[in-house]
Amino acid sequence: MSGSIGGLYPGLTTHLPLRVANREQFAIVVTSVVTTVQDASPACTAANLSVAPFVGTARVLVDGTAIVELTVTLRRSAPRGCEGATFPLQYQGEARKA
Repeated sequence: MSGSIGGLYPGLTTHLPLRVANREQFAIVVTSVVTTVQDASPACTAANLSVAPFVGTARVLVDGTAIVELTVTLRRSAPRGCEGATFPLQYQGEARKA
């Protein structure tokens, strides 16, 4: 899984397109994705950014990719140092054989 988003500013809610690749020898159905957010800097902690989990289904063919969208919000009360910050994101998902 890979994805990134830019242009964050306090109070922004937007969508993060996340590319899911299937390296299995059979089609899969992605059923959930959760994101772990890490601090962008000591002045802009992970607590300022929320990424809602993906819950639904997305079919991914053999050697194919699909895009799932996650909702991202930078808290309105986030410090100015968070504007345009880069938050390291780690993704974990669940899928089943299609």
